[in-house]
Amino acid sequence: MASKEVDMVCRMENFTKSFSLKIINYSLMQLLRVDEHPPLVATFDLAGCNWAVNFSTFSSECNITPRRNCVYSHIALQVSLLTEIKTLMYLEVEFRLLDPSGRYSVGDHTVSKSEGYLLKLKDAVGVTLCMRGSEITNYLKEDSFMLECALRLVKPVCVDARSKIVLVPPSNFSESALCRQFIQLWITGEGADVAFKVSGEKITAHKKVLAMRSPVFRAQLFGPMIDSKSDCIKIEDMNPDVFRRMLQFVYTDSLPLQEEFSVEMAQHLLAAADRYGLERLKLICEEKLSANIDVETAATTMVLAEQHNCEQLKEICLHFVASREKLQAVMESDGFSHLMESCPSVMKELLGKLDSERRS
Repeated sequence: MASKEVDMVCRMENFTKSFSLKIINYSLMQLLRVDEHPPLVATFDLAGCNWAVNFSTFSSECNITPRRNCVYSHIALQVSLLTEIKTLMYLEVEFRLLDPSGRYSVGDHTVSKSEGYLLKLKDAVGVTLCMRGSEITNYLKEDSFMLECALRLVKPVCVDARSKIVLVPPSNFSESALCRQFIQLWITGEGADVAFKVSGEKITAHKKVLAMRSPVFRAQLFGPMIDSKSDCIKIEDMNPDVFRRMLQFVYTDSLPLQEEFSVEMAQHLLAAADRYGLERLKLICEEKLSANIDVETAATTMVLAEQHNCEQLKEICLHFVASREKLQAVMESDGFSHLMESCPSVMKELLGKLDSERRS
């Protein structure tokens, strides 16, 4: 007996984000009433939702002895949801103070972590640091200080399996401080030791990071064919924005959410991922393309899938084109003639698919 096809797929997804925040004119913040309405200092996007960051400081007293009071300074940060949702989500928030030079501070009292559940608009998770006396002044520079925030969001992602899209497994990138430091390394570029000239634009990176993540970069940067005299590797057949996005994935194992990069970018990134052996990035691009197949893109996407060995994506394209109501429109598209000329083997598969569809 043939196994039943799955109609719906639901998987738990891990989303992470890390960013630094600078508070300027800290003394003026003391004039705001922060007990009930902490001021909004930042907004950002994560997992298809909008979020707000509210920040405040306040003081409290503690009676250590009948004759002595101790003043404590509190720094509070709150991450709240600005989007209506229909499912329960779990959020971890961690923030730490940075020293005046922007480096990580040392000590448990400069790090705070909290977690909570979100179900509706304006639900929030807050964290608070508590410091004794005027210790907070150690982190001020010109009436400003810096902090870093790291987030981890867990939510279910449900899709209609019958819509035929490629599913990407969740990232296995660690949620540790090491992961956040790799992200910071990508953002700052500090200590970069290799340069690429991509269609005339210079882009720097770190050899060992590239070699660790890509077998092609490893062979290029540390293999027997390396040119030790060359201080800049030329890449003429790739757009700088595509190369930069690919490097972002190398460092962070993620890209901006799918709605934030176009189908055209996904096509170019897929080719780049195949070129440098980045299999998870290929799947991310396949998912984007499979979710956006229409009569105008089906043929060109099928060519791309054939050229870069994307069997799932090719099968989804064949399934789309072979449907009776789509075939004629696809044949009239600009990409169909290119499909016939460049991929005759795919045309044979398409004819076989059409025959199978007709018989069923």
